Order: sequence, then C-alpha cells, then structure tokens
Amino acid sequence: MDRKLQEMNVEYHFSVPATWKEGTVADYLAIIKKAGFGSVDGHMATISLNEAEAAAVHTAIYNSSLETGRYKV
Repeated sequence: MDRKLQEMNVEYHFSVPATWKEGTVADYLAIIKKAGFGSVDGHMATISLNEAEAAAVHTAIYNSSLETGRYKV
C-alpha cells in the first residue's frame, strides 16, 4: 500500500441491499475486513447505508454540486 495512503485517515463506507438481514450484513462486514479494508491504523470500514439510502445521498450531493456550479456569479 502507498505510504501516503497509510498515513491518511480513510473511511470506507459500504452499502448493502435493503432486503439483507442483520446476520448477512454482519457476515459481509467480516468479509470486507478480511479483505483488508480498515486494517490500517486510521482507516475504518463500515456498512452505514442500504442501497436506497446510498442512492438518495448520492443524488442529493450530486444535485447540490450541480446547483452550486450553475448559479455562480
């Protein structure tokens, strides 16, 4: 891993299908961590949203950046 990346604080946010049960989500998080995400000091891996919530957040952020750029004076 790049040394600069190791020195940064990094948050990996994963989303899962809304239909997944808690046990499946926990198993998926274990797989994510086994793959190395969040294994470096200062790095963190979480499952914080389901797919519908993640899509809503992305849309809000994307549309917000479009509006900001559109009305610059």
